[in-house]
Amino acid sequence: MEEKQFGMEFENFLRCLKELGILVEELEEDIGVSKHSLSDWRNGYTLPHYNSLLKLKSYITKHLNTNVEGIVLSKEYRKRILNFYYLIDQMIINHNRVDENEKVILEDHKNNKKAQEIVKKLLDFNIADNYYNSDKDQYLDISKRKEIGRKIKKEYKDNFSTNIKNLVNFIDKANEYDDETYFKCEVLGKNLSPNQIREFYENLPNDDDYDDTKFISSIGSLWLSRELKVEINKINRWKNGESFPSDNDIEKLKKLLNLNGKGALLISEYQNEDFYSMFLKSISDEAEQRDREYQYYFSLEYFTKVLFFYCKKDSKVQLLLEDIKMSILNIDEEELDKKENIELISVFYKNIFDLKLSRQIFDPVFYEDKPALKEFYDLDDDTVEQLLKSYQKIINKIFSNETIALLESYSLKSFSDEQKEKMNLLIDSLKRREGISTKLIMFDPGFKKLFHYNMKYNIKR
Repeated sequence: MEEKQFGMEFENFLRCLKELGILVEELEEDIGVSKHSLSDWRNGYTLPHYNSLLKLKSYITKHLNTNVEGIVLSKEYRKRILNFYYLIDQMIINHNRVDENEKVILEDHKNNKKAQEIVKKLLDFNIADNYYNSDKDQYLDISKRKEIGRKIKKEYKDNFSTNIKNLVNFIDKANEYDDETYFKCEVLGKNLSPNQIREFYENLPNDDDYDDTKFISSIGSLWLSRELKVEINKINRWKNGESFPSDNDIEKLKKLLNLNGKGALLISEYQNEDFYSMFLKSISDEAEQRDREYQYYFSLEYFTKVLFFYCKKDSKVQLLLEDIKMSILNIDEEELDKKENIELISVFYKNIFDLKLSRQIFDPVFYEDKPALKEFYDLDDDTVEQLLKSYQKIINKIFSNETIALLESYSLKSFSDEQKEKMNLLIDSLKRREGISTKLIMFDPGFKKLFHYNMKYNIKR
């Protein structure tokens, strides 16, 4: 149920109550919700929480009865009230169904506490649309509940207060440096170029932005207070974990800090490097470009696996596999021979991504616990460029008119309509040098039927 659609249905229900002489204030009192909550439902900003749905259902049931023996509501009013009743009832059913699915998903990960913690966060913030258990070949829908309840948000209150505290400290620490010393700023680490550091300080809030900083101990707190139009004491209470912001304040914070996602500021703790993009548009743009590029190569990897899975007997596809195997770096020949063909494809694309990453992150500390990645970092730029060119030549042979025709020919004989649809979507996207959402490829049932990881065991060399 979308918020806007519910808002229209709720507005119609309120009009019906008004015609029956029932005031909104009576509804508020009867179901125990605030005027603000009713206004949010009415305007399509939020959906009622589960307990509110139950109270609404009970309230509607009561008002279908006139409490006068032998007198019933006219057909017109009964129909309008019943329409809203059925809507509420379906929302309750959907809510319960989602809860049951979530229990199954968490149970699947009961033996891996770390994985269960990650899954819980994904479920709490509706980050995944559906779930696939390859062992059971089971799909579960987890996209029904749109609203992230305030109770769930408050479970992550500690993360929120830590993030506000870290953000304020980050701004205050950066303000300890002036025009002559900001290149030595410790909180910026070593990954930023001189131009990026200059851009950062141009966007960073500082003393010169305000006239009344004499009695203010924190520029970070003052900046948040002014931008969000809240008292500075409220910012301090958030920092100290003494209070939790309203949904509206969270949304304003996300907009101010250039953050997206339902779990922003809540799902994890932010460190200094997580704050760079809030004051650096260039970093934000670069991150978006990296995400698009990763999505493109992930889609290419998926296409390659589809091609090798279904057309593995074709002689040209077999030659392509040899090209891939010969190009892989950082793995000795004995180790390569132990790997399945599908695993080789994954390593091939990981090499490409790691080579690109090694030219984007300049801090040696980042590579200290990543020996394979450090080997790429230690290569000179010319070598990396030549390696990437050689990989691109292989990719051009993997995704070509010839291989597309080969796969399409196979699909005509053996694919279901759903598999053909997903294959065509993938090919069209790659022709535009765009990728498909990694989440869609990993979890969408149609893409799972086209290819999923457990199918690798059917591939023989």
